[in-house]
Amino acid sequence: MSGPITGDMLIADVVHRCPKAVRMLLDAGMSCITCSVADMETLAEGAELHGLDLDAVLAALNACCASGECESDE
Repeated sequence: MSGPITGDMLIADVVHRCPKAVRMLLDAGMSCITCSVADMETLAEGAELHGLDLDAVLAALNACCASGECESDE
Protein backbone atom coordinates (compact mmCIF):
# COMPACT_ATOMS: atom_id res chain seq x y z
CA MET A 1 0.00 0.00 0.00
CA SER A 2 1.38 3.37 -0.93
CA GLY A 3 0.31 6.93 -0.42
CA PRO A 4 -0.85 8.59 2.76
CA ILE A 5 -2.95 6.97 5.45
CA THR A 6 -6.51 8.29 5.14
CA GLY A 7 -9.60 8.22 7.29
CA ASP A 8 -11.43 5.83 4.97
CA MET A 9 -8.87 3.05 5.53
CA LEU A 10 -9.80 0.14 7.75
CA ILE A 11 -8.06 0.22 11.13
CA ALA A 12 -6.68 -3.28 10.53
CA ASP A 13 -5.13 -2.17 7.23
CA VAL A 14 -3.51 0.85 8.89
CA VAL A 15 -2.04 -1.34 11.62
CA HIS A 16 -0.81 -3.87 9.06
CA ARG A 17 0.84 -1.09 7.06
CA CYS A 18 2.29 0.65 10.10
CA PRO A 19 2.87 -1.65 13.10
CA LYS A 20 3.83 1.33 15.24
CA ALA A 21 0.24 2.58 14.74
CA VAL A 22 -0.88 0.08 17.38
CA ARG A 23 0.92 1.94 20.16
CA MET A 24 0.08 5.34 18.72
CA LEU A 25 -3.65 4.59 18.50
CA LEU A 26 -3.79 2.96 21.93
CA ASP A 27 -1.99 5.95 23.46
CA ALA A 28 -4.53 8.25 21.78
CA GLY A 29 -7.41 6.28 23.33
CA MET A 30 -8.52 4.20 20.35
CA SER A 31 -8.90 0.81 22.00
CA CYS A 32 -10.91 -0.66 19.12
CA ILE A 33 -7.70 -1.79 17.45
CA THR A 34 -7.57 -4.71 19.86
CA CYS A 35 -10.96 -6.18 18.89
CA SER A 36 -12.59 -7.63 15.77
CA VAL A 37 -14.15 -4.25 14.92
CA ALA A 38 -10.77 -3.18 13.52
CA ASP A 39 -11.42 -5.42 10.51
CA MET A 40 -14.66 -3.58 9.69
CA GLU A 41 -14.24 -0.04 11.01
CA THR A 42 -12.46 2.82 9.29
CA LEU A 43 -9.98 5.05 11.02
CA ALA A 44 -12.49 7.92 10.75
CA GLU A 45 -15.23 5.85 12.39
CA GLY A 46 -12.92 4.79 15.20
CA ALA A 47 -11.73 8.33 15.80
CA GLU A 48 -15.31 9.59 15.96
CA LEU A 49 -16.40 6.81 18.30
CA HIS A 50 -13.53 7.57 20.69
CA GLY A 51 -13.82 11.36 20.44
CA LEU A 52 -10.47 11.83 18.71
CA ASP A 53 -9.48 14.54 16.25
CA LEU A 54 -9.14 12.60 12.99
CA ASP A 55 -6.87 15.23 11.44
CA ALA A 56 -4.47 14.99 14.39
CA VAL A 57 -4.47 11.17 14.26
CA LEU A 58 -3.81 11.19 10.51
CA ALA A 59 -1.04 13.78 10.87
CA ALA A 60 0.72 11.68 13.53
CA LEU A 61 0.40 8.43 11.58
CA ASN A 62 1.55 9.96 8.31
CA ALA A 63 4.47 11.71 10.00
CA CYS A 64 5.52 8.37 11.47
CA CYS A 65 5.33 6.69 8.06
CA ALA A 66 7.20 9.52 6.36
CA SER A 67 10.03 9.23 8.87
CA GLY A 68 10.37 5.48 8.34
CA GLU A 69 9.60 4.79 12.01
CA CYS A 70 6.53 2.72 11.16
CA GLU A 71 8.64 -0.22 10.13
CA SER A 72 8.71 -1.47 13.71
CA ASP A 73 6.47 -1.31 16.76
CA GLU A 74 9.46 -1.27 19.13
